[in-house]
Amino acid sequence: MYKEPLFNVAAINSGLYQRVKALATCQSIRAQLFYLKDFIRNCRLAHNLREQFEDQGHWVSEPHVYSIEDFTMVRQGGLYVILASLVDAGVKHVDSCPLCQARGFVCEICNKGNVIFPFQLDKCNQCAGCRACYHKACFRPSKTPCPKCRRLQKRREIRRTKRPLSP
Repeated sequence: MYKEPLFNVAAINSGLYQRVKALATCQSIRAQLFYLKDFIRNCRLAHNLREQFEDQGHWVSEPHVYSIEDFTMVRQGGLYVILASLVDAGVKHVDSCPLCQARGFVCEICNKGNVIFPFQLDKCNQCAGCRACYHKACFRPSKTPCPKCRRLQKRREIRRTKRPLSP
């Protein structure tokens, strides 16, 4: 039971992230891992790194779920060290891999040429609907409509109106 990931902090008491700074730091790094895992898992050039990510289990796949052992490691600072080294390795791979770079995003709002990624939590926001990424300064989910979602909605409306009416 000590090692079983049973506690979903977001569901039990998300206020813990504000009260326990070490837990908030680990949650942020786990969110980065959550987004990085898709790049690493789908990259044919990331063999060794893929195995490292798969060995981490719930740390990578469920950013809010913890075991008692995890809480102990958070308190001692050990979990952050392990997760930070994994994030560093993943980011280095993505930065140097042409296949992963091709899966990045260019902000459709400002159209600056730099590639952004969903794991860059300090730089980008991701649309909850279509998962497109935008610079934080360009896209605020509660205030700015997502250009990709608007475009997809327009396409759906056009398809609906072009369908022939059946007798």
